[in-house]
Amino acid sequence: MHRIRILVDGRLAALRDAVYAAVADQADMVVVGDTVREVETLMQAGDTSAEVVVVGASDERLPPVVERLADEYPGIGILVVDLERDKGFAYQLRPMVTQIDRISGPALVAAIRQLATEHDA
Repeated sequence: MHRIRILVDGRLAALRDAVYAAVADQADMVVVGDTVREVETLMQAGDTSAEVVVVGASDERLPPVVERLADEYPGIGILVVDLERDKGFAYQLRPMVTQIDRISGPALVAAIRQLATEHDA
């Protein structure tokens, strides 16, 4: 069985914990690492062959690491999560960005699956 490879930008402990909890019982997902600095996130995305990278946001703009990831790894899925605003965005180089209106374990899992599915397409 193919397992979706997830990298977590773990600078926000609450987000890291939420992702680990959300995917813990998902047989088709595995967290391949978490990072604490942007440069580590960029390097580990390639080194771990991550299909989805989860990053935190603190305002409604995409963090700079998102565009850097998309530039370096055009097929990668990026899930941007703002826990304070309870919103997230599934980002990928494609003509559409999907908004997530309420962050929960099932919402994180669904967004990760969507990004990985589009990565494989």
